[in-house]
Amino acid sequence: MRIALALLVALASAPAPAAAQSAAELLREGHRAYREDRYPEAADRYQRAIRAGAVSADVHYDLGNAYYKLGRNGQAALAYERALRLDPRHEDAQANLHVVQRRTGYEKAVQELGIPREGIWVRLARSVTANETAVALLVVWLLFFVVLFVRHFRPPGSARSLLGLAGLVLFVLALAAGGFFGYRVYRAERVTEGVILEPKVALMEPQGGAWKAVRSLPEGLRVRILARNESWVQVRLPGGLSGFVRDAQVGQL
Repeated sequence: MRIALALLVALASAPAPAAAQSAAELLREGHRAYREDRYPEAADRYQRAIRAGAVSADVHYDLGNAYYKLGRNGQAALAYERALRLDPRHEDAQANLHVVQRRTGYEKAVQELGIPREGIWVRLARSVTANETAVALLVVWLLFFVVLFVRHFRPPGSARSLLGLAGLVLFVLALAAGGFFGYRVYRAERVTEGVILEPKVALMEPQGGAWKAVRSLPEGLRVRILARNESWVQVRLPGGLSGFVRDAQVGQL
């Protein structure tokens, strides 16, 4: 009995485990560390804040800045790309991503690889969020039905004809918006993208029972992830060429 009581007293008097830090606390620590040029600590706090639920374009942007100061250009590019995925019009993330690309000679490397410019649908899909696409689709269809409703009560004449023409234009726009919305949903749910994290990553292909390097990929290159396991990731470059890179060499968006 005395032993049990002693154990209960010991447990009651033992210090409670420290509570997990909130995302806001981690962000404050990260900002303070960044201002004081303690960039490894700043990057650590920003990462932990994201895992704690602080998922926003600004936090990824701050993380990218910390990685840039550390000279980790691929990680910085990944963070800026994640910021732009959340907010495609984040001007600071756009500007800093271009700074990273200039530092790494990204444009020259892409030209040497012969990677084509992305199609207009891909660029458009990256310029708006899924919510904005859905709202635009709803607005166009709503306007279409409003025009049809008004036209129904107009007497024959030029006004009715103009409303009919406007309805036709809105119908075409609605079909285009619906197609784009479907494409946007497809990319969000079925297309997994990543960013090359290291300079001059060898794109490998299995040939004759061995691995052979077929291309050298620049740091910060955006690729499509086709499959992955514990060691290798199968990726496809813009333009169609595919191969394998090490798991640690590509970060998923």
